[in-house]
Amino acid sequence: MAKGAQIKLRPWCPFCGQDVGRPKEPVQRKMDEFTVGECQCGATYTCDPTGFNVGAAMVEAIVHACDDNWDLAWELLPDEDYLTGRIDNYDEQNHQVYETKNVDGRKVAGVLYFVRLNRELATLANRLHTDKNAKDSALREEDPASDIPPMEAQRDPKRKKKKADKGTVAVMMANQDIDGLVDLALDDLKTLRFIQRLLYDPDEGKR
Repeated sequence: MAKGAQIKLRPWCPFCGQDVGRPKEPVQRKMDEFTVGECQCGATYTCDPTGFNVGAAMVEAIVHACDDNWDLAWELLPDEDYLTGRIDNYDEQNHQVYETKNVDGRKVAGVLYFVRLNRELATLANRLHTDKNAKDSALREEDPASDIPPMEAQRDPKRKKKKADKGTVAVMMANQDIDGLVDLALDDLKTLRFIQRLLYDPDEGKR
């Protein structure tokens, strides 16, 4: 190896070890700050090219993992609902990871921040996103001139919102009533917490 040569690697996912692609601008730009990407294993990641805004990058990675559902994102607990990882010394310019923070006199301090939801929450987030897209698509078909989708899935404003409780959620889970759980979660996000408690019940017979 030539004197002074840098060891460089393609960025990888800290959860599965696969190479990951260059982060890209999100389809719906919201925070105007970070590019995002997704690994084949289901993890999502954001890029902070300076390394000074890792906290904000972490928030955007979590929200992106939840398909931009901020209400769901704020309900999650670290380690219990999702895992995190990071790759330091990332150079956004050439999509490489270096062993040091200086390359040919240029500072390299980028960070790739990774988030992976647990399997149950990832499935639920996907269902919420799919249901919302279906309703948004139906609304656009009714009004083709409208290019701006509603921020939330349309619910009947006259309907009484359902309140989640552990007993109701337990019955739905026992019956594998996914549609019912999604509908209840749209009304009351505490549904997710009850699901988590039931999934982690020490009594395997109650899971």
